[in-house]
Amino acid sequence: MTALSKSRSRSKSSMKDISRQFEATKKLKEQEKIKIPPDFNYASVPGLSNELQAKLTRIAPATIGQMGRIPGMTEGAVSAVLIMIKKKDLLQSTRHPI
Repeated sequence: MTALSKSRSRSKSSMKDISRQFEATKKLKEQEKIKIPPDFNYASVPGLSNELQAKLTRIAPATIGQMGRIPGMTEGAVSAVLIMIKKKDLLQSTRHPI
């Protein structure tokens, strides 16, 4: 491999890294907009460990973004809570059509 080939390969790799970081930042900003209801029942989330249920109940994050920054929080737990919030919103919107 020539020096030019190595340089191009590193450049492509750097562009992929920058793209991934941009997407991660975009996702975090979107999650910061998603509010968690203050009365949200974490015990109702299937698959959420007792430890995380207790931690979330104690900390009571206001947004999904805040939840994701809690030490020990997993992506799976964030996704599970997000799904339950969306399900709850969907159920409420079908009960009270505009």
